Amino acid sequence: HMRKRRNLNPDDPRLWYVVGNYARSGTPRRNLKRGSLGRKYEGVLISYPDGPEYPRAKEISSAIIRSSIAARSGKQVHAFYSGIEIAEFLIQFGEKTRGRLLPSSILSLSPELLKAFVSGYRRAEWPSADDGKDELFRIVSVNSSLILMMLHIIEKAYGTVPLVHTTR
Repeated sequence: HMRKRRNLNPDDPRLWYVVGNYARSGTPRRNLKRGSLGRKYEGVLISYPDGPEYPRAKEISSAIIRSSIAARSGKQVHAFYSGIEIAEFLIQFGEKTRGRLLPSSILSLSPELLKAFVSGYRRAEWPSADDGKDELFRIVSVNSSLILMMLHIIEKAYGTVPLVHTTR
């Protein structure tokens, strides 16, 4: 069951876009300050290849939570979502990339929110992905549990059964 947060709007597609980004390439940032009342994290960093994502990351980061930044560094875009609330919300989807898990309750989201999630996941790896315009897109992961849940999400969001190709 997904935990709700006071200042995050679970009906905002931009939040689910960020959850998709995080599921693909997010990293929790540890809170190194003394006296932080046992808070383990201070925020989440999401990095992806530079491209059309930079303006979108700036817009989304300021829209979903006030204390966020997006910046370019070489050929990467880094969006840092600072704050315990956003960190704790995103960390419920897993702390390590290989350990990402999507709770089955995510399937209770509307198709619109699921499409935002899929879009965020895809663009974290391929920023030039053109959502809804191409018939075929790929999602790659070493995490088979994540891929299986993504199949269910895509089926519900787009009304189609995805094809799966595995490699060893």
